[in-house]
Amino acid sequence: MGRVEAAELVKGIAGVEVHGNSLRIIFSYKGVRCRESLGLAPTKKNVKFAVGLRSTVLHEIKTKYFDYQARFPDSSNAARLGRTDTLKEIKLEKLKEKYLPIKAADIGTQTLRRYKDGLKVCVTLLDGESMVSSLTPKDIYRLRADLIATRKPATLNHYLACLRGMLEFAEANRYTDLKLSECCKRFKIGKSQPYPLELEEYQRIMNDPLLHPSHRNLITLSVYTGLRTGEARALAWEDIDLEKGTIKVQRNIAKDDDGEFFKLPKTDSIRTIYLLPPALEALKAQRQYTKLFPVIDIVIHLDKQAREKQTVRPVFRPTTALPHENHHAIDSVWYSESSLSSQWRNILKRCKVTYRRIYQTRHTFASWQLTAHGNIAFIADQMGHTDYSMLVKKYGRWMNAESQNEVNRIWLALENKGHTSCKAAKNCPKNAP
Repeated sequence: MGRVEAAELVKGIAGVEVHGNSLRIIFSYKGVRCRESLGLAPTKKNVKFAVGLRSTVLHEIKTKYFDYQARFPDSSNAARLGRTDTLKEIKLEKLKEKYLPIKAADIGTQTLRRYKDGLKVCVTLLDGESMVSSLTPKDIYRLRADLIATRKPATLNHYLACLRGMLEFAEANRYTDLKLSECCKRFKIGKSQPYPLELEEYQRIMNDPLLHPSHRNLITLSVYTGLRTGEARALAWEDIDLEKGTIKVQRNIAKDDDGEFFKLPKTDSIRTIYLLPPALEALKAQRQYTKLFPVIDIVIHLDKQAREKQTVRPVFRPTTALPHENHHAIDSVWYSESSLSSQWRNILKRCKVTYRRIYQTRHTFASWQLTAHGNIAFIADQMGHTDYSMLVKKYGRWMNAESQNEVNRIWLALENKGHTSCKAAKNCPKNAP
């Protein structure tokens, strides 16, 4: 039978073609286009067999029972795409259940909650009943496309980071022989820039006749200390030494599925803040509103297991009225994130100041300190950063904006130590430029 006649036998038949003197079938497996020669001459009977075999292969792939090595043991694709003797089978949902407790050992409660949420979304979209070994790069790329259509890039990147970790776990434990984790590529997003208060805006807030003195004290302290919002909410009078003018930042308020709770500050490091005059004055003014309240007991989450009981008096409270005995302390005595944000929004609206999150008071502190030529290492320490590289990276434009003023300041200091320019010096070298 001639080549032309052989080609006519498979004309119009999907996935079957003549290659040389043999029939071969074409199908897609794990995102790879595969061609497998059957070693059969192109006859009507063999073409019918090839069509049936391809249908069987497609059904096995769809139902997750396809074994490349068993079907095509002599194929070069079998070693690359087929199951190996050490490859273990597990469903995506079961993989998630195995992975989360292991990941939990390295992250906090709040972060674990976000990991659970992210993986729940990804596993659901990928079909939790699917075998991990059946996943292909195409599945991960399709997931990325589905997610970006309905979610913000920042949220999507968090989901992809969670999925990447789980897939790396799957690869390390031989649940898949593909590098699926490498397909979890993050989307590029524009970095949010600090939006600090201008001095005029801050003064407008301070001069608001309707601003409660306690709110004025809280805003002033936040702007002149750089406290994180959760740290300011968790501040107690026991942390403050008005004589020395210092604050010992030793707790934060965080949130998980069970509500808000006390924990150590970010990076788990307790630090001392040295108060600028406005911050010290704000705390002295705040004494009359909350310092005489009775102490309350709270529990600090030191880590996943360890807890520490403390007896403290909050500096800032959502109300100056005494709470009744059935109130939960963290709900009625301490500001909640939502109540403080709501009050802040109302204050900015009333003062006709462009809205930004109350966390921007921390950025306000950093930008004002840098434009005042504060020592970078000291500012980073006051803000609770482990080093000043992040400070330079995030607030570099405030440093650059004052470059010429900084040069002038440095030269003035050098002149005071006896340095002079050639133009001003009486004995300037003749060969000097």
